[in-house]
Amino acid sequence: MSETEQTMNEIFMNIQRGQYSLNMMARSGVSSVLQIYQLFCRLHREHLLSGGEVKKFERFMKATGGNYDILRIPYRTPDRESGSILSAIKKELDNLGIRYHVLPDLNPGDQAIQICIYSKDRQKFQAFFTSYLDQQLSGGSMQSEDLLSLTDKRASILSIPGEGQEEKIQKDFQSLGVNFAKLPDLHVGDGQIQYLVADADLPKVRHWYSLYREDLLRAGERPEDLRDLTISQYQDTAKCSAEEYLQAGAEEYQKTVAPYEGKEKGETEQILENLKQKPLDAENPEYARYLADPNYTRLSIDAETLTDGGNAAQMQKMDGTHFYCRIPGTYGITEEILRLPAHQVFTVQGEERPRYIAFVKKQEKPEIYNEAGQPISPYETGEDLYQQFDRVRQKFEKRNMQPIKEAVKQAVKVVPKAPPVLTK
Repeated sequence: MSETEQTMNEIFMNIQRGQYSLNMMARSGVSSVLQIYQLFCRLHREHLLSGGEVKKFERFMKATGGNYDILRIPYRTPDRESGSILSAIKKELDNLGIRYHVLPDLNPGDQAIQICIYSKDRQKFQAFFTSYLDQQLSGGSMQSEDLLSLTDKRASILSIPGEGQEEKIQKDFQSLGVNFAKLPDLHVGDGQIQYLVADADLPKVRHWYSLYREDLLRAGERPEDLRDLTISQYQDTAKCSAEEYLQAGAEEYQKTVAPYEGKEKGETEQILENLKQKPLDAENPEYARYLADPNYTRLSIDAETLTDGGNAAQMQKMDGTHFYCRIPGTYGITEEILRLPAHQVFTVQGEERPRYIAFVKKQEKPEIYNEAGQPISPYETGEDLYQQFDRVRQKFEKRNMQPIKEAVKQAVKVVPKAPPVLTK
């Protein structure tokens, strides 16, 4: 048996033995491992990837157990042309003892390196990444170090839905006297760009964006809201799923994969199909883990009214790894669809109406889409989303209690008075 077969057999046997539950799959990246490994094998058969690259990935899989994150590391074009940036990054990661694997660059045009980082080394990587991004800063009226020094570290990160409009935006900032530094785009193609802005100039930028947004609305576009990011949230925009990595491949790679599509599913494809997740039962131990975590809040989701039929059901059919539901109180053109990882949702058994319990992070912006499937940002945090669910629940309960209250009031009117007490 080859090392390749042995590596994959170990993963397959663990799945068959039940050592990887669906919930564990979501965290450990087994599905990602299989998808990427499948692509590597296809590229190797088409002579677009050497056998050595495949074996390197196999060794990384064994060393990490598939527990890694895929991250994009942006670079400036001159650095990439000289070939110095990748070697410099690898040298720095080696010095820090970070376990990683550089993925083949399927799309050189996106000016980013895709790299797998062992999850246990993410904290060490974050320190390197912060320093690296500061060195990569370009554009803007000043560098981030100068801006932070000038403002005594009173500056904030703003994410603006203006990818492709950088030159216009920066001209506007300069004419308004805004002190800013443009941050590297960690996710090219998502429509967002990030700037570090002096806190004293934030009111100017927010007023500017309200006018800029009105122009876009008049032009028939539906721009997202301006977003405030922490440094951690900004760096998290560099995360890349296996699907995003594969779909971003250049035409050369897409043509290579195309002949395999539609063919009878092999063992890997069958396992990937089985990995499409369904919510676990609320009696699963994972439910208690989320319940005890103070960083999460619970949402009660009625299956019949919020998940069955409509846009949420259509989105669910197209994406087996997430859970979709309509947000209560939103309908028609104002409809809002919540998207969550399936492992954060649990089914409740033994009740008259089927429902789900979903857990969302209290301080993170939830992932919401409009009726057309476009991302929107109506809620700043998970707690804001909970308030929406709770408002509708209270309104519903009040409406349902009204007939009962009226019935009680009418019953009181017809209650006969007690007979007088006779005295001797």
